[in-house]
Amino acid sequence: MSEDWNKTDKKSDNIIVLEDRINAQSFFDFLEVQSSFKNHKINEKLFLKNIKEIENKGTPIIRKKAFLSLLSQIKKVEIYRFLENFAKKADPDIKDWALLAYAESNAQLRKFLTNEDAIVIVSGLGGKNNKVRFFTLFYDENKKNLDQGQINLIKTELKYLLEKYNFELEEFKHKDFWFSFTSLFSLDNEEIEHFAREFIEIIRGYGINLSKNFLLNNIEEIEEEVISEIFKHSYKNGIIKMPLKPNLKQSSKTDDINEIKEEIEHFILKKEEIDEDDFFEDDDDINEQN
Repeated sequence: MSEDWNKTDKKSDNIIVLEDRINAQSFFDFLEVQSSFKNHKINEKLFLKNIKEIENKGTPIIRKKAFLSLLSQIKKVEIYRFLENFAKKADPDIKDWALLAYAESNAQLRKFLTNEDAIVIVSGLGGKNNKVRFFTLFYDENKKNLDQGQINLIKTELKYLLEKYNFELEEFKHKDFWFSFTSLFSLDNEEIEHFAREFIEIIRGYGINLSKNFLLNNIEEIEEEVISEIFKHSYKNGIIKMPLKPNLKQSSKTDDINEIKEEIEHFILKKEEIDEDDFFEDDDDINEQN
């Protein structure tokens, strides 16, 4: 699973874009938990005997997160299907982890079957059709209000250019001297950069002094009130300081991260316990759990 798609090959069949919106803190915490046991053997036999707990309403969230983390590393179709079904019906407080575990299981299974790495693209705004959803904000650098005719022109050119690059426009908003939109972009950073440069050049050609400084992020949509505050306090000489990342805790400081790791420790084999039969399960045994 990767948070960095800057160098991904857009033609690769092994790119998995998670369409659901994932909280950034949940993503980083999930990665940290995964890294804590990636070099250890899981006692699958013991673990799978307890797996029904994950569907029990009374099971603590900490234990469910530990189970999901472990399940995502078991390279079996039955486990992948289990996670797929669980993610669909998971409660909101565990939904992000269920989706992340399902995506990671997908990647692990693909690698196991094809011997090729699969890349999971996770975004705070989600994605669709192997494209990532972005929030974008442009503005007149002189803070000159845009009239309705100018807005209509901007929308027409925006739709044309997005289609040219095979991107997809979703929602468009505007107020005073700025406008924002959510859209689906490809996984090619160069294409996004070319699109932005061409768009700014086209709009400036109409006499609208669009700033070359703009916001593009796939983490969160910026609300109108926040945008107003940004321009009020961070605008200087045609440039504004944009918030590029949400305010995240360090993963090690997250309240429940260490408790999840402790829960996982119960299912990690010690060196003296490692035996082939402990971490390879017969298909019949797994089928009994599902």
